[in-house]
Amino acid sequence: MTAIPAFAANQAIIFPTNVTADYKLTDVEFIMRSVSPPKEYLSQLFKSTASKTGFTFDFHSYYNYQSNFPAGTRSSVMNLNVVNQRCKAIISVGQNITSAYTKQFGDGVYNDYSSYQYRYSGLLHPNRKVPLNRLKVANGQKQEAIHQIELEKAMEACGYDVKHLSNYASNFVLARELSVRGATINLRSQDVECLVNSDTNPPQELLFNHFVAHIRRITVKGQDINLEY
Repeated sequence: MTAIPAFAANQAIIFPTNVTADYKLTDVEFIMRSVSPPKEYLSQLFKSTASKTGFTFDFHSYYNYQSNFPAGTRSSVMNLNVVNQRCKAIISVGQNITSAYTKQFGDGVYNDYSSYQYRYSGLLHPNRKVPLNRLKVANGQKQEAIHQIELEKAMEACGYDVKHLSNYASNFVLARELSVRGATINLRSQDVECLVNSDTNPPQELLFNHFVAHIRRITVKGQDINLEY
């Protein structure tokens, strides 16, 4: 490396333009912390897997149900053939066909909707349509309070700590909390529908990804491993 000349404190510093630099890394180490469970815990775990009931482990997951939303459709009923038993929320993301296969949880499009509801357990939820017209009139600058409440409740049911929703119109989604206070609902073999309405002809054809947040359970019993949805 070319040496840089020293200057007095009151002089202007002009660095030469022909300075070249290089560096070399030696003795590089990757240090990662690890957590080792107590031997008593492992012993109890192995005993559980050998018992009649086995060892069970619950974890949060998502199942994606897709449906098309044709352009110009003023009223659409999207059917979700849900197979999940311990459901917590539904997040429905309508995306442009060209980006739907690359970003499953992003680029949500507001397609001039006027309202939406979900139908499950033989009832409409919520019992009144969630209005969305203010987003259309103000080009996304104004907010629909009821829709924000529905979105916040659904996101919190998914385990997200919602801080603000100031830019929610730029990544637009429909949402519904399915249960409260950490409880779940069994939607298997039920008719689950997402109903979307518009006062005009929606200009874009979209692919909807309906993410059902739910609890899955892994059961280990002897040599068998079972996954419950």
